[in-house]
Amino acid sequence: MNGITLGQIAEVLAWFAGIIGSLTAICVIVSKAFNKALKKSFEIGLEPVINKIDELESKVSQLEAKHDNSDMNRLKDFLVDFMARLERGEKVDEEEVERFWENYDNYSEHGGNSYIHGKMEKLKKEGKL
Repeated sequence: MNGITLGQIAEVLAWFAGIIGSLTAICVIVSKAFNKALKKSFEIGLEPVINKIDELESKVSQLEAKHDNSDMNRLKDFLVDFMARLERGEKVDEEEVERFWENYDNYSEHGGNSYIHGKMEKLKKEGKL
């Protein structure tokens, strides 16, 4: 340790600490600016994709509504046809009756309950169902 004092060592360490602190501050500032610019760039670039996703979600919702409507119409057709067969006195087997109840329950769970419910009650009272 020829001629180096503790004061000089402390001075060099303070100088390095200052440089490291300054570089860290510069990196933080540059990073924030870069992230802000990058975020804006991504938002602009992603806008068409986001719009397309919104459009697809809307179409999926429309398709789901059409499917639900179609499914309810299929259930109504089955139930009306089955009950008409019973009214005409046609014989049905146990599996057909079981399937009727499955479809009727599904129909009722999805909000259907109008004239079909009344017709079903009538057939039950007559002992046909």
